Amino acid sequence: MMALVWIAIGGCSAPSDQVGRVDQENAARIEQQIKIYQPDALRQLKYTSLGQIDAISCQSRPWDPRASEDDATDQLRIKAQSLGANGLVHPKCEKSEWTDMLARNCWASIQCYAPALKVTR
Repeated sequence: MMALVWIAIGGCSAPSDQVGRVDQENAARIEQQIKIYQPDALRQLKYTSLGQIDAISCQSRPWDPRASEDDATDQLRIKAQSLGANGLVHPKCEKSEWTDMLARNCWASIQCYAPALKVTR
């Protein structure tokens, strides 16, 4: 006799390391506080690296807002600020569809990475 096993996928929660969507007012505020620097600009600055951070913009359900680089970058800025950083080195982003559905409960996601910096000028 064969047993049937059902795997429920749906009504997923966001990934545990996700900061959450940032509203426009807070996105504008955090953009002013956490600057993004191009690697070439670092030669002219005094800074301390606080390590690599990452953030994920996740579309958990088909009707949720789409995953976006802007959202993931806003989340990077929030994580950087919580570390005491005031800058990021130009973020690199990767888009995933379907492959992260079970691992992250995402229909589609964009994950961005960047070193967080404490710039002292």
